[in-house]
Amino acid sequence: LFIMHIQLNPVQLVLFLATFLMGIGIAYFVVSAYATAGFYVTKAAQIIEFFDKATDSAQYPMPIFPQSIQALAFTVIPIAYLSYVPTLFLLGRGSLQLFATTIITLVVSIVINQWLWKRGLQHYSSASS
Repeated sequence: LFIMHIQLNPVQLVLFLATFLMGIGIAYFVVSAYATAGFYVTKAAQIIEFFDKATDSAQYPMPIFPQSIQALAFTVIPIAYLSYVPTLFLLGRGSLQLFATTIITLVVSIVINQWLWKRGLQHYSSASS
């Protein structure tokens, strides 16, 4: 039986909560952007299903995956921001660079989401009209 003892300081807890909330935001805006693909393609449901299945891998630490999968987990399907990044800060292994990357990823995901949504609404035509 292995029991891990973690001594949390307030800074670690704040960084954990901040990165966790940003991870939720990143996931929301990325899934929303993928859903907006429904304006452009007819099989958008499969994209959402793929993202949902990809999040199952978030239960494992990123270093066990090959570099190519890790790159995908931080960019195209940013599931690493949901669990791995906040856990690093909880364990005291996070860095300022990783925190900044999380903020940048959140901002970029918001901008892309809003751009796709506005563009999709401009080109949308109702099926009944």
